Amino acid sequence: MRTTNANSVPTSVRATRLISLGAAMILTAHAEHALAVAVGFNPVLAWLFPVMLDLYAVSAFRAHARRDIGAAIVLMIVCQVLAHLLTAGMVVPAWWLVIPVSAVAPIVLWRGHHLTTITPAPVADPAPTPAAPVASIVELAPVPVPVVAAPQASPPQRPGKAPDARRAELAALITREPAITQAAAAAALGITDRQVRNIVGGWATFRAATLTTA
Repeated sequence: MRTTNANSVPTSVRATRLISLGAAMILTAHAEHALAVAVGFNPVLAWLFPVMLDLYAVSAFRAHARRDIGAAIVLMIVCQVLAHLLTAGMVVPAWWLVIPVSAVAPIVLWRGHHLTTITPAPVADPAPTPAAPVASIVELAPVPVPVVAAPQASPPQRPGKAPDARRAELAALITREPAITQAAAAAALGITDRQVRNIVGGWATFRAATLTTA
């Protein structure tokens, strides 16, 4: 349901509404006062009759009590009609007129007390304001770091010897272990494969020649 904000109503509209309501209350109050006097109320106290009806109607509207709003409107209309019928001379004060008019005050008293016992409808709690989105923490996948193999340490080399001496040592190794490989021979002498190649040339040829002459 669309509701109208009071601040959005133009000032001229609010002013004319107040003037209209004030004029209506004055007119109804005059007729209701005349009716109260006609049925026997004191002219001074009779002004409480329109005040009573008007305040009852205002309270019913403010309480949003539909039953009391209807009752207040009906009472005001009936009082207006009876007051003008009396003024126009169409009816004369009689017992059947005094009874309902006298009953208006007790009815307003009863219904006005009822308005104070109306439990206001519970107001729904406003929906919670969504919290500002919190940036989620993104776990980054670990980036694989290439592992660089450490260079193999060269076998400790023995103090340098003359190529002929190394050649003799290699020949002795082959004689003791005919199946020895070039790498194993280099490791046994504490030198590198490259040094073995520089000393003997081709390992297979050198081993074959050594075994032949052994």
